[in-house]
Amino acid sequence: MKYKTKIKQIILALVGNFILGAGVAMESQALLGTDPSVSFSQAAAPYLGITIGQMITITNVVLLIITFFLKKSNIGLGTVIVVLLNQYPVDI
Repeated sequence: MKYKTKIKQIILALVGNFILGAGVAMESQALLGTDPSVSFSQAAAPYLGITIGQMITITNVVLLIITFFLKKSNIGLGTVIVVLLNQYPVDI
């Protein structure tokens, strides 16, 4: 039973990540404004010659490293999925 629960959590995390990334992409294209993390990524990405999604991933990895040293218990499977896969729906 535990295995099925874990698979279900992974699938829900992937679907949620896609919805999150699509929402960020739509907000950016509609010029509605985004959260501070994405706004930082939108401003910094052109200076580094990378896409917004790649900059979001870099920002999230830095925050993940900080969280790892401050409180490892806050890091779970969903956190890693968002950090590593969030750039793809944003860049579509």
